[in-house]
Amino acid sequence: MTSFRRHLGGWMGGTVALTALILIATAAPALAAAPTVSSFTPTSGPAGGGCWVTITGSFPAAPPVTQVDFNGTVAPGFVVVSTSQINVPVPGGATTGPIHVINADGPGTSASNFTVASPGGCTPTITSFLPTSGPVGTGVTINGTNLLGATAVDFNGTAAAFAVVSSSSSSASQVSAFVPAGATTGLVHVVTPVATATSASNFTVGTGPAPTISSFTPTTGAVGTSVTITGTNFTGATSVTFNGVAATAFTVNSATQVTATVPTAATTGPIRVITPSGTGTSATNFTVTVAPLPTITSFTPTFGPTGKVVTITGTNFSGTGFTTTSVKFFNNVTATFTVNSATQITATVPSTATTGKITVTTPGGTATSTANFVVSVLHSRTVSLDLRKHLIAKGEVSAGGFSACLASVEVKIQRMKSGHWKTVGSDTTGSDGSFKTRLDDKTGKYRARAPKVVLSSGADICSRATSPSQNHNH
Repeated sequence: MTSFRRHLGGWMGGTVALTALILIATAAPALAAAPTVSSFTPTSGPAGGGCWVTITGSFPAAPPVTQVDFNGTVAPGFVVVSTSQINVPVPGGATTGPIHVINADGPGTSASNFTVASPGGCTPTITSFLPTSGPVGTGVTINGTNLLGATAVDFNGTAAAFAVVSSSSSSASQVSAFVPAGATTGLVHVVTPVATATSASNFTVGTGPAPTISSFTPTTGAVGTSVTITGTNFTGATSVTFNGVAATAFTVNSATQVTATVPTAATTGPIRVITPSGTGTSATNFTVTVAPLPTITSFTPTFGPTGKVVTITGTNFSGTGFTTTSVKFFNNVTATFTVNSATQITATVPSTATTGKITVTTPGGTATSTANFVVSVLHSRTVSLDLRKHLIAKGEVSAGGFSACLASVEVKIQRMKSGHWKTVGSDTTGSDGSFKTRLDDKTGKYRARAPKVVLSSGADICSRATSPSQNHNH
């Protein structure tokens, strides 16, 4: 069947017109996807009250987002932070319902409702601020939640210049402020249209001279290295940093000296000492070296009771700017130890250790032994001796009920001669620990000895035992 339609002032066969339409459709550019909304925070807040909401999802750059609404009420403005985040204030007149993000390809709709309530989840909070002290003019970064709509910042009641920073996090926000002239030590406040956030601790305003750093030693070292910093005005120091990474441990020894430990994640860069009066920065960099990974090649003995000293042999137990920080026996039990050299450590088996691997930790990592150290149970024993006429020696080995230390024990009978004990006979105990043997009938002083015995690859040790001496006369 042939059909015709009016086209460009004339008639054209339907087949030709259809072909033209197909060509036009094929040449049209593909459309980008509509926005998607995956989550938003806070999930509730007042309408038109300065509550800002962070929406996360997918927001293509082209075509751009043109509108955000709350249950149909259009927001007066919004900020596209990235293709995955939008910050938007809740508009006046909004009601509880879904949030829509719209571009030319269509709307993205939240799966859950935003609840209009006052203050709802839009109450601002201050979680931290850095630095925690400084003189007038210090830049302070204030972290918290629901701070995007901030209208004022003050330090103990003195208003400060500030700027709201759009955070890439969906659950946090940030304000940058400068300590104002006239500020005194006290709490920090951030004011939003919803409420005022107050810090949990004081910002300390310094009034004395700022610290200075004249030198530090050593100038290189690995994480964990103790560094002595020399300078002035260190009293009251609140922080020491290595290229911006705060040292978790430092001590103010005097107004002119601080010792600090190079923290994990520190990199090569300047050292800074921070006090309420300012920041002292080193003129040269502290070089953070990377400690090599330690290894354990052997240890001796391979078994023993708690309290036993073990010699551990390996590599990289110490070096320039680093040393071993811990030695542990199985079950994460920490031992006391001494680093004798880069290849040897002596450690004492701790009281709660159990059989298992030994580990050595340095700033370069942790080495684990391939073999287990066997923690032995030491079984105390006693041995008795009774001498009969024409000299028969008999007695018994006792082990506090641990029968494995009784049987098959070679008991030696010794006689004192010229000030020394000399073995003159022996016998192997029976299952009950008893022994009996005939000796040459000679007068003198005698004793019995049961030697130390190691059982079960060191898991049990039967102690050495010596009887009280006995005199034999005809």
